[in-house]
Amino acid sequence: MQITVLRAPWPVVLKPGLLALFAALSVGGGMLVATRRLQHTGHLWLTWQDAAAVGALTIAGLVLHETGHAVAARATGRLVERLEFGLAGGAVTSGDTTPWRRAIAIATGPLLELAFGFTLLTAGGGTWAALATPLGTAGLMAIINGAGNLLPVHPSLDGYRLLTFLRLALTGNRRLNCVPEGPCPACTGNFPAQVLDEEQVPAA
Repeated sequence: MQITVLRAPWPVVLKPGLLALFAALSVGGGMLVATRRLQHTGHLWLTWQDAAAVGALTIAGLVLHETGHAVAARATGRLVERLEFGLAGGAVTSGDTTPWRRAIAIATGPLLELAFGFTLLTAGGGTWAALATPLGTAGLMAIINGAGNLLPVHPSLDGYRLLTFLRLALTGNRRLNCVPEGPCPACTGNFPAQVLDEEQVPAA
């Protein structure tokens, strides 16, 4: 069951699995906090508030990540259809574009999450000891997710799509037309010859 919780500036859809994701992040992050506290103080202790704070802050990083995609896509001429959050989520956009513009929109999400993560880690103390705090642990988790998402190792990762569009941009930055009914060149960077506009467009 999906729930739409916001209509403007674009729909925000909460998908099945979001609570499970929050619980998993809370438990995993809480264990990291407790382990670091044990190493740092010799006492193993953790409150449910600490664990929930780690989960909530890490989810906030994911929300910032997808919102970054959406804002950058809108700023570069794409229509934002919706934002989805769950075990799998993302920013769903449509509209004609160029490789450079798509690369900007793709990169913005993980870069914002990385900046958010470093901010939290710094607020938690900025050292290895920061992992004994919810801020520090959530910051580390956001950094890991943002950096991992930039790895070009799988088509589902931003890094893979970013590399695809950067390659296209460096070979001419031709316009990519939106094809909603099939494999969309503007979304995937893979296009058949008949949907390629041969006109060169300025890099932007």
